Formats: sequence, C-alpha cells, structure tokens
Amino acid sequence: APSPGPCRASFGHRHAALPIPQAGAMATPAEEPKVDAPMEDAEKAEGADEAKTKDEEPKELEQDAPADKRKKVAAKSVAVNVKDATLNVLPVSFGKLFMTLTDGGFQYLLAGMRATAGVKAGRYFFETAIVESVYPNEPQGSRGPTPRQLVRVGFSTAGSSLFLGQGSDSVCFDNEGHFTSEGHRKKAAAKFGREDTVGVLLNVDASSPNAHTVSLFKNGERVSDPQVIPENLRGKALFPTITFKNVTVQVNLGPTPKAPLPFACRMVADAAADDVEVVSTKSAGGKPEVVFPVALPGTGLFDWVDLFKQQHPDYVELSDRAIAEWAEQSGAWRPRNGHGGSADKPELRFGIPLLDDLSARSVLGAVAPCHPRSYVIPELVGNLTEADRKQRLLRFSSGAFKRRAVVLVGDPAEDYKEYIQGLVLAEKQQKLDRDRQKAAVEAERRKQGEERKRELEARDEAARKRKKLADEQNASEEKKDGEEKKDGEDGEEKKESEAKGDEEAKESEEKKAPEENAEEKEDASAEPALPEKAELTEEEKAMAHRNTDVVDMTDSELARSFGHFSLPSKAEGFDEITFAWQKEAESTRLLKEWLLEKKKTTRAEDLEPGAWFKEESAKWQKLLQEWRKAQTEFKDPAKRKKKQVAAKKKDEEKTEEGEKKEEDDDKVKLEGGGGAASSSGAGFAAPVGVPPRVHIGSVHPERDFERWLSERSGGVDVVSEAVRQMQVIVDRLAEEGEEFHAKALSCLTVLRRGCVNEAEVGPFNDFIRGLSAATSQRRSRFWQRAREAGLGLITDGEVAMSTVTAE
Repeated sequence: APSPGPCRASFGHRHAALPIPQAGAMATPAEEPKVDAPMEDAEKAEGADEAKTKDEEPKELEQDAPADKRKKVAAKSVAVNVKDATLNVLPVSFGKLFMTLTDGGFQYLLAGMRATAGVKAGRYFFETAIVESVYPNEPQGSRGPTPRQLVRVGFSTAGSSLFLGQGSDSVCFDNEGHFTSEGHRKKAAAKFGREDTVGVLLNVDASSPNAHTVSLFKNGERVSDPQVIPENLRGKALFPTITFKNVTVQVNLGPTPKAPLPFACRMVADAAADDVEVVSTKSAGGKPEVVFPVALPGTGLFDWVDLFKQQHPDYVELSDRAIAEWAEQSGAWRPRNGHGGSADKPELRFGIPLLDDLSARSVLGAVAPCHPRSYVIPELVGNLTEADRKQRLLRFSSGAFKRRAVVLVGDPAEDYKEYIQGLVLAEKQQKLDRDRQKAAVEAERRKQGEERKRELEARDEAARKRKKLADEQNASEEKKDGEEKKDGEDGEEKKESEAKGDEEAKESEEKKAPEENAEEKEDASAEPALPEKAELTEEEKAMAHRNTDVVDMTDSELARSFGHFSLPSKAEGFDEITFAWQKEAESTRLLKEWLLEKKKTTRAEDLEPGAWFKEESAKWQKLLQEWRKAQTEFKDPAKRKKKQVAAKKKDEEKTEEGEKKEEDDDKVKLEGGGGAASSSGAGFAAPVGVPPRVHIGSVHPERDFERWLSERSGGVDVVSEAVRQMQVIVDRLAEEGEEFHAKALSCLTVLRRGCVNEAEVGPFNDFIRGLSAATSQRRSRFWQRAREAGLGLITDGEVAMSTVTAE
C-alpha cells in the first residue's frame, strides 16, 4: 500500500509534537525554544519516512530482454490488417495513421483493426498515439453513447470481434484508465489522451515473474500493474488490436519504439519468427466476390446468411440488420422488446436520429466498393426485384468484383437443415435450463415455507399444552389448604406434570415427523422431473425452416412488392447464378405457384385507377365543389338573400315567357284552323313521342323533382327519368359524408312519396335494396338513419302492385 505523502507525514508529526496550552495559561519567551525542538524532530522524521517510502515502492519485475539470435519475423509482414478492419477505418500516411468515418451516423459507431502478427510466446509490445480528436456535428438533442472519443488498446485472438472488451476473446485498456477482461471492467491504469504514446506489453514468457500478463505504459513509464490474462487465452496467438471512435490514431508495431520502456524490450515487428503467428493478407486468388442471396419470405434467408458467414468468415454482411447489430456493439441502447419492422427492414429505435434513419446505409453503399473485400448482401425484397438487383450491381463493377446470385428456393440442402435443427435444439436447451433453474428456486422456496410452517405449528402445539397444564395447576392450587407439606407435594406434582407435558409434546412431534416426510416424498413424486438434456421432436426433425419472433417481411411490404418478384438472370449483369437448393426449372415453377397463391390471398396495394375512373372522379370533384360553394353561399345571409331575390326574379321572367308562349300557341291554333300547319305539328311545345330533357338540379333537387312529376309535356311520362336522377343525387349525398346525410334524407323522403303517388314501386324498392347492401361505411350509416326515419321498401299496403308485404 502506498505510504502517506510528505505533506501528510509532516503535518502529522508537527501536530503530534506541538504542546497543547492549558486554559488560561500564557506562553513565555523562555518556552519558545521548546516549540522549535519538536519541529526539528518532525523534519527528521519526515526525511526518514520519505526514504522508507522510496524503499517500499514496488520494484519493476520486468528485466532487460536478453540477446536473441533466432531468426526474426519479416518486418514488412507485420502491419495493420486493413482487409480485416471495419469498413469505417480509413488508413492514411502509408498505413501509419488511421481515421474513422464521422458522417451519416458513423460518429456513433466503433472502428476496429487488428495486426497481421499474433504473439504466442515471449514478451513483446506495440505503441499507439492519439494524433487528433474529432468532434462531428450532431442534431440538436441527440445523445449518443459516451464517451464521444474512445480508444481501446489490447490483444485479441484471430477471427474474434474487432471491438475489444466484448466477449472473452480479448483483453484491453481504454483511454479512461480501465482494464477489461472477460466482460469485467475495472479501474487499473492512468488515463491517456492526445500527445501521449501508450505501449501495451504482453508477457507470455513462462519463465518470467509476470508471465501471462498485460501491462500499460504511458510515454515510457508504467501506469498499470501487470494484469493477468484469462486461462482461455493462454497458449493462443494474441494479435495487437485497436478499437477507436472519433479520433485519429498512430500505430507503431516496430521495430523501433517511439517511447522506449524502462527496460529493454522488443516490439512485435522485431519478434523472433518462432514467437509469432503471421496472417497472410494476400488474396486466395481471383477477384473478391459479392453474393446476392435470393429467397422467398419465410424460407430462412437470414438463417442461411448466418450459416454462410460461419463457413466464410472473410465475407462482410451489408444489410440493415448488420448496421443495427454494429450500433448495439458500439454502445447504442434500444429497448430489448421494442424492435419494430422486420428482419429485412428493421426499425432501429435507438433514439438517435442519424442512426434511426439509417443514414449509414448510403455511406456504406459508397464505401464498400472501395474496399477489395468479399460481401454478402441479404436484401430480401431488393434481391427478388429486378430493378433493385440492377441498381445494386451498378455499385460493384465487374472488373473489380465477381457478382454472383445464389437462389434459395424449394427444399433446402442437408447442411442447412442440420444447422436449423441445431438452432432449434439450442433454443430448447436454453429454455429447459431456465425452467430447471426456476423450478429449483421454486422448490427451495416451497421447502423453506414448509419447514417454517412446521416450526410454527410445533411452537403453537407446545404453547397450547403449556397453557393447558398451567390452567390445571392453577385450578388444583385453589383447592389446596395451604399446608407446607401439601405445598411440597403439589410442587412435585407440578414438576411431574411439566415433565409429562414435555414428553407428550416430544411424542407428538416424533409422530408427525414420519407423516411429514411421507408428505414430502409424495410432493416430490407428484412433480415431474425436468430432463437435463433437450431433444427434438419428430416434427422438429422434419422441419425445413424455423419460426422466429421477427418476421422476414411485413404484410404491407409484401402486398406492395410481391407482384414484382422474379428470379435473377445473367442478362441483368450477374457473372454467375447458383441454384443452391433446387434446379432452375423447379425453382421457377415453385416461384410461379407461390405468386399465384399470393395473388389469391393477398390484397394488392399498388393498383392504379384507369382513365375512365379518373374522368368520372374529376366530374364528381367538380360537382362536389359546386355543392360546397352553394352550401357556403347558403350559410352567408347576405348572399342567400341576394340569391333568393335573383331566383325569384328569374322564376317570374320564366312564368311571363311561358304565359306569352301559351298565348301565341293558342293564337296559332285558332288562326290555323286545323290546316296544313296543324297536320304538320307546327306550334306545339314538343313533337308527340319525343321525350323532353329532364334535369334535376343539385341546389333544390326536391323542388325540381316534384315539378317534373307534375308535368306531362307532349303526353310523354317523365317520371322514370326523374326518379333515376333523384336516386343518383341521394346516392352521392350519402357517400359524401355525414354532413350531407340530412339533405339526402330530405331527397329520399320526396323520392319515396313521388314513387308511391306514381306507382313507381320497382325502381324505388330496387334502389333501397342496393342501399341496404352497401359495404361503404358512409352508406351504411345513412341507411341506418333512413331506416330510423321509416324510409324503407314500399309495401302492398301503400301500393297494391307491390310484392312486399307489410310483415
């Protein structure tokens, strides 16, 4: 433990040595030298403490590295593996400096990179320095993961997560001074920042006193104690790894250190070839590949992608779900059960606008083709649609990438089925383990409750017996005459009674014990024991795809897009098309059958109206505007009065013109005398047999309807046409909205009265039947109001020719 500092020691000694004056006492000049003497003693004691502290400081156990004549690793082969880094890492200055993307939500995402050489023996270190801190712009009110600038330095195994501190495959220090191992984070070092060069030392030399430890040095000085690495990492090659965010870092793997350690130690690039494992960064041959898996919804596309990535760990997934997982690993939080959307198009709901709107998707789309790496793009809707496939192919030129489509339709391959069964079995085993743990806790709780209950019952029984015995003793004492001899006898009887009561209570408890044990055995046997190992049922063994909590595609998205689904072809620009599960002809047939079934059962969301509907809709909108204009004018008293005056004047003019025309016609008839003019029909209002032009206006349809029913121009009946036009007006008003239902009811009342008077039973009853069978909500509400107003079918009690009875 560190000793107290000089100030603390000095203050403590002086305070202890100074004399404490008594109340009322005055210090005299003769007493002053007595004060200086203890102060000199305190200073001597302070010097002794400092010397003691120096002696007690922990000694550096690391020794200078001895000369090593073994063959060294090739310095050029030790570097940061850019092909293994996350896509937001930007190497500059010939791979000495590394930046991160900071736009489109990437300021919230971690970046990670790993060296090509892993230490498996000996003692080596590497250096990292923060060159600059970046402060990207953020929307107001946006709160991302903290800290905003982050650097973690440490070691990890090959193929593990590039994000240090997650899982048990890495150990690391961060710029806040914490050490993380196996998911546990603790304060173990000093903080570091800009202008600091930190060295991370890994010691896996079994002969060293600090074997299997990792230490942190800042500017050449130790700032942490050696931290033990977990057992699972011992014996494995551990690669220098850096995880960072919103900073530019410099990485020095050697061979010359920037800030030498207090003892001679070689860097990773200066290691013996036998002590390190080097990963090749050269391509296996050929161009990198971009895989577009094509599958129908609900047929295991994303499970296949997970299996494919296990089999091909060098492929990078480009999808919305990959961005969501990346954000969660970077510390962004979202509700566990609050994920919306689908597996293909998830709703992130991080509460961070630049992440939730998936701005990172477009940035990745631009960055990914710049990295010569292999990708898998599991876009369910996009890979099933020809236009989207062509658009994505344009991003990856055929000269730099091999573009391959993998069709997954029909009965899956055996390796996929085995993988699915393994997932289902693992889920069942996890559930079984939880149930067993829950049952064990419940059994223990029940057992403790039973024991407590038995203890309380035993106490109550003993208390009852003691009370009974005491009552008996009190009753007997009252009968005693008080003699000492008698009292002595009574005391003996009391002791005997107490002993007898204790024996009875003991016998009662012993008697209950076997019964209780028997009850426990019965309870234990009544509860079925859960198996330790989960097993698949026959149905699960035969399943081709598993059901997941999150659907592959929402119903609305499926309804909008399934009509455009198709299988890829080389004409679209693919270099290769692989039919992984079924042959091309069978896959095409299965897709066709699936589409036909969906057309029968799925509502089409992308239907567009034709030219006729658009024309009729325009007419209706025009008519509706006229009605609304008339309604507005009617609500304005000034305009309503003005309009009434104009209408009255117009009616008077029409009446005068009609009377004058009738007089002229009568005059022609009298003067003609039935001559040629009469035989030719001259002077009549309308030729016989030619129907007049019936028109019922939208402003006063009731008045127009009654007027036309009262006219018989040229002997021609206009009732049928007037009824038809009135039915159209009622139907339009009913569909327009509830604010027009009062007007529609008034029109329907006039229409029914006119049909009764004119015996137009059939057209009216047919109209009412159609109105009652309407599926529209507005028409249904209007029909309800019409029924309440008694505007139903015309019965035979009203018109004899009606086929509808009053019942």
